[in-house]
Amino acid sequence: MKNLKYKIGLVLLGLLTSATSFAQVTYATTQLQHTAKQLGLTRLDTLKDGNTILRYKGTRINIRKKDGRVESIGRRIFSSQLRKENPLPIYDYLEFAYLDKLYKVSENPLLYTDLKFTVGSWASLADVKETTPCNISMTESKRYSVTWTDGAGQTIASLTFPVDYERMAMTSRQELESNFINDLKNYKRTSATPALSLDKEKMTTSEDGRLWTLPGETYLMNSINNDTYYITDRKKNLQTLWHVKNPARSTRNLFCVVDPLFDNVTISIRFTMYDMSIQTVEVRLRDFLDYCRQKGCETYVGIESFEEEEVKASVFMYDKASGYDHIFHVSIPKKQVGASNCKVSARGSLYAPTTNVTTLFVEFDQKGSKK
Repeated sequence: MKNLKYKIGLVLLGLLTSATSFAQVTYATTQLQHTAKQLGLTRLDTLKDGNTILRYKGTRINIRKKDGRVESIGRRIFSSQLRKENPLPIYDYLEFAYLDKLYKVSENPLLYTDLKFTVGSWASLADVKETTPCNISMTESKRYSVTWTDGAGQTIASLTFPVDYERMAMTSRQELESNFINDLKNYKRTSATPALSLDKEKMTTSEDGRLWTLPGETYLMNSINNDTYYITDRKKNLQTLWHVKNPARSTRNLFCVVDPLFDNVTISIRFTMYDMSIQTVEVRLRDFLDYCRQKGCETYVGIESFEEEEVKASVFMYDKASGYDHIFHVSIPKKQVGASNCKVSARGSLYAPTTNVTTLFVEFDQKGSKK
């Protein structure tokens, strides 16, 4: 009787521990939470941040955690070195897709509808290891191409799929938006803003040698770019331009230059969500920009106007690898340009498909040319 009572106690304790494990650990998406439950992966809360390899029915499953949250579950087919040298959003997607082909863990029947093998099949990936040579490219038609080869250079498997951020993130735009805002609210830079470092050989200068320009890249049209501007001080050293007498260039610098000069600037963003609800977030501008950079976004700024009491600009956070834009319409009181405690206001929209953004700009240009 004692033994029976003891065994039942252990069983109840095990069930409680299992339930607690699912409750305590957090997941980047509901799909990952569903996958962990489908595979019976308990005690994930005990795993440390980083990658952990677990055995499941003879398969090496990789689980990655960051800040205590499960960010990826998949059958490992890419090396850590490749992920580090060429960071792309495709790794988690393909490793999860392969895991789903093996154990049917996905809730989304459309997860890889547009994924096509040009050589081999899902079964061919059984021969792929983390160390298998892999080549990844993006075609002009906005499709990823991934090819694995053996030691003799023969193709083991090759596949293509479209650049589709919702598909690759394995979740909905609504959940992506929610995660973005929640993570932004909690984001704090862990390192100090580095001192300015410039190479004058890559820059152009005005005739009097006072204003220097570091040409950047353009996006959609020439007026939307990430050019940055600098002035020389009395010792002929370059300083970031941030002055009320030059509001347009100063505003572009505010978003495109990483400089301690802007550490105390704040931004209040009124987000219009996909379901048309509104959420407002106020953070330090440096934290916001650093957070977007960590997500793989490049910043481009188009100045709309600066003649009145406010400087108005459009800011595009473009993630080429994932195929989306975060778009912000920014307003800055003109008298605050040059102030260390400047307060920026913005209206924002998250995860706009880049194809949609590009199409709208093409249509805008065509209408403009007909006038």
